Amino acid sequence: MIPYNSTTFGIANYIEKYFVNENISMARNYKNNFYLASLIEQAVKYITPESYNLLNYLRTTAASFNEENKPIAWHSPSGFYVQQNYYVNRVKRVKTKLSSMTIFLNIHEPNEIKIDKRRQSQGFPSNYIHSLDAAHCQLSLVKASQKGLKQFCVIHDCYGSPAGELERFIQCVKQTFFDIYSDNNLDILYHQTAEQLSDTSKLPPALDMGGYNITDVLTAPYIFT
Repeated sequence: MIPYNSTTFGIANYIEKYFVNENISMARNYKNNFYLASLIEQAVKYITPESYNLLNYLRTTAASFNEENKPIAWHSPSGFYVQQNYYVNRVKRVKTKLSSMTIFLNIHEPNEIKIDKRRQSQGFPSNYIHSLDAAHCQLSLVKASQKGLKQFCVIHDCYGSPAGELERFIQCVKQTFFDIYSDNNLDILYHQTAEQLSDTSKLPPALDMGGYNITDVLTAPYIFT
């Protein structure tokens, strides 16, 4: 939630949508939903305080690119090349006719000279995390196919296989997760971004890896990404 750049207002909106879908009374009481959202944020800060350090790290990285008016690019763990192209839009107003009516249309064209700094800063944390999730999905399917598994169901970052092959597939998912996060991905990101900047003095150094024993994933009863 936090590395995806969610705000208290955004969390409150998600709570409202959940309450509406579940037909819970007073679902649209924004004051109550905002209060619940603030409690969720406090719980996240208490349980996973490093998530805020990660969010700030990614925001500061984006700010370094904004200073040089450059788009951010990186390779995900699967080798997939990602580039954020958030440019300021130029708006052209077109006058036309529809039957007997005169209408005006706004056409947005990206100005590929000027970076949209707000969108780049807001988009980078979630886009980077999404790229890790996507890499995990792709590499899990590759490993599973190498093990002889051929049938998969994939929806965004959720994926599965026939029940008879599920245990073997889960082991591939766990092993791939272990392979990806045994490396310090933020250190890899740092070196990739440093190569793109003229001035790296404001680029934050990579965060240190925590003390979690990543090998525990291999024997865990469940895995969520």
